[in-house]
Amino acid sequence: MTQGAQQYRILFLDCGAGIGGSSTFLRYLLSHLDRKKFEPFVAFYFYNDGPDTEKMRTLGAKVIFLNKNQEPTDYVQIKFLLGTSKWKWWQKAKVVLRLGLRLTIVDIPLIRRLVSVLKKEAISLVLLNNHVGTHLAGVVAARLAGVP
Repeated sequence: MTQGAQQYRILFLDCGAGIGGSSTFLRYLLSHLDRKKFEPFVAFYFYNDGPDTEKMRTLGAKVIFLNKNQEPTDYVQIKFLLGTSKWKWWQKAKVVLRLGLRLTIVDIPLIRRLVSVLKKEAISLVLLNNHVGTHLAGVVAARLAGVP
């Protein structure tokens, strides 16, 4: 690499708890990443600091938790929205209402925080470390921040 070449800042976005296959892959990737070319950041949607996240830190990645709380398991406080219904129209309405609640309570705050991190850290690239279907907030935030 020539003198003064650009170092790319990559944000690896993981939706999980930092334990399992995606975490193992990420640790392996971080251990082989060329630090002259790439500066790694790892972000988790929710707080879950543990042995795997500590290993990522020792591999030189800055670990960021986008939410100081653990992932809510029951964000639907209105119990009538849970379960199934014999009426198809009501079942569809409940799905839409649950999605709306999740967007309002969980995803929109995550999108705002992630856009802020992308801009503050001058991230060059966002890499989704899980199935894209689990990264609605990550995809939207990267798009809003203009980061590929």
